[in-house]
Amino acid sequence: MTRSPFSRLRALVIASIVSVALLASGCAQGGSNETSTSAAPATQAAGAASAGAASNKPSDKPASAKPEPTGPVTDWTTVTAEASGLSFSAPADWKVIKASELQADDSKLEEIASETGMSADTLKTAMSTADIYILDQSGTQEFSNNINVLSQTYPANTTVTEDALAAGVKSIGATPGQFSTESTTNGDAYVLTYTWDMGGQTLEGAAMYIPNADGKYVSITITTLDTALTGQIVSKIIATAA
Repeated sequence: MTRSPFSRLRALVIASIVSVALLASGCAQGGSNETSTSAAPATQAAGAASAGAASNKPSDKPASAKPEPTGPVTDWTTVTAEASGLSFSAPADWKVIKASELQADDSKLEEIASETGMSADTLKTAMSTADIYILDQSGTQEFSNNINVLSQTYPANTTVTEDALAAGVKSIGATPGQFSTESTTNGDAYVLTYTWDMGGQTLEGAAMYIPNADGKYVSITITTLDTALTGQIVSKIIATAA
């Protein structure tokens, strides 16, 4: 069985909310002027989008319904986030969506906004930070596991701290988890896991700052219904980022 169109729309919005929250919090200290000038509207968009997603259409499933079992990913493919200049492996059967194409489709934006209870302008602001979305369209849960890559990068001399990442996570009502520094081909990456109770479901996420080939930091979020799946994807991205 495949997921409903609404579950995919909801995943897009949630991915955007997390991204905007991280951007607005100044998670990467010492970033460009573009980061600081976009922080105020980004904060407003994150708050409005989070409220919209939290009050969206109720699921047919009871709030206490547990996620369906999720096995480990066995088939991977290389995806490229062109705006941020990063390639990495992602689940082969997940759908890659270019944010720029979605943002240019006013009818699609209106549809997503209507389904998630927010204005099209707020949604467009929330999505304006994204490069690509990668969505899991399998299963029947009212949420699609997803990977989201921001289009904006941060200078190589940026200092990424646990406190700054945690501030972004807390701003959307999520709970920070474990912070770690990981080695990649292009240098050290930083990861903060988080949990987020949303619409009766517990989302298991990870916020990553990972260097591209130019040494600039790219922001990636992974949000799924399964802690092990999120951890597997984080490990795969760390191992394959180029």
